[in-house]
Amino acid sequence: MERGLTHATAMLGTAGMKAREALPELLSSAGSIGDILRAGEENPGTALDARGHPGDLSTVTMMGATADHIVETSASLGLDLALPLAVQAHYRRAIESGHGSPRSLPCAWLSR
Repeated sequence: MERGLTHATAMLGTAGMKAREALPELLSSAGSIGDILRAGEENPGTALDARGHPGDLSTVTMMGATADHIVETSASLGLDLALPLAVQAHYRRAIESGHGSPRSLPCAWLSR
């Protein structure tokens, strides 16, 4: 997560925004990840243990589209693409394996 936040500050920096200005909002967004995982779940770990995707606010397909946008934007800004391309590849692999729909196998299981 730390690397993703620093990449976001680099992206915003190309538009003249300083990290000290951007980081409070970025940290607030990062802090909401737990809420996203808990949406509709009493215990999101139960869904993961059952090889399901916790929460109702995110799908692998949606996250893959986000990764695509981050890669495109980062490339257009001339930023390092190592992290965005790795994340994009992870989501593409999940989607191509048939796990893009809601409640499908979470990406964590692809790493096992």
